Amino acid sequence: MEIESAHEPRLWRASTGRTTARRFQRMARAGTLQRLVPGVYVRPHDWDGLDARARHLVLIRALAPRLPCNAAISHLSAAAVRGWAHIGRWPDRVQVTQTGRARSEISGVTVRSSPQFDDEVPPADTFAGVGLVSAAATAVGAVHDTTFSCAVVLLDDAYRKGLLPAEVESLVEHHGARGRVHLERVLRASDVRHESVGESFCAARLAELGFVDVVAQQEFPREDGSVDRVDFWLPSVGFVVEFDGRQKYSDPAMTGGRTPADVLWQEKIREDRIRAQVNGFIRVRWWHLVDPDRLRALFRQFGLVP
Repeated sequence: MEIESAHEPRLWRASTGRTTARRFQRMARAGTLQRLVPGVYVRPHDWDGLDARARHLVLIRALAPRLPCNAAISHLSAAAVRGWAHIGRWPDRVQVTQTGRARSEISGVTVRSSPQFDDEVPPADTFAGVGLVSAAATAVGAVHDTTFSCAVVLLDDAYRKGLLPAEVESLVEHHGARGRVHLERVLRASDVRHESVGESFCAARLAELGFVDVVAQQEFPREDGSVDRVDFWLPSVGFVVEFDGRQKYSDPAMTGGRTPADVLWQEKIREDRIRAQVNGFIRVRWWHLVDPDRLRALFRQFGLVP
């Protein structure tokens, strides 16, 4: 299946002769075109309007015609194509995997090794006419290349978009020893029950703080027979941890027609119900997550970390 990106600005290729190449070079010097890779250009206003992931997708399209037939998009480049969330930097070069022993030298391309790629030819998915390694191999390669918290966010989003944990676990079982400890640690922290990027990021940070008994989406009974669900429950200390994202109070898809004031009031009532059943209730914001020291300081206020 050919995967398409939402917005694909026109690429200007200087491949029709020396005269065209020189004209494009003059346009780049004048600022009417912007050079992406040798011989490939884009309009500056198109480029400026793209986010980091979209820019990486454009870079893949720019280099796709130069990739050999035995290459497939892999690692973070494949994750970008598949639309998985990534809170770190997208790579400056396109990441691919090649079958066989030969390795091509292409400007702007990094050739990597990817688990079980040799068994996946021809790839089931393509982008810009180039094959992608499988979703499971994409996940393993991307996780291997990212920090722990970024890897948990990416893998959780892959799960939310259809990747099965068993597929990844099976591939990891056959993966080499290199990076195995990191891969298994990420698998332990990832959970299909994490409902958003913020929750995934929070779960990763909790693991980094040393909490190993975190329960996602714990339910607490209400008097009317229904339940209140919380993002995280720490049974060893009896604390609830909630990721408090702004969209909870402003996104129409989450407010259900309620005003922000109504949402805030109902959230307070819900918290009071839960507090009556636990030792403590901690609200974590993105501001805490981006700096581990801030998160540690927050938990220290409750006596939960040294």
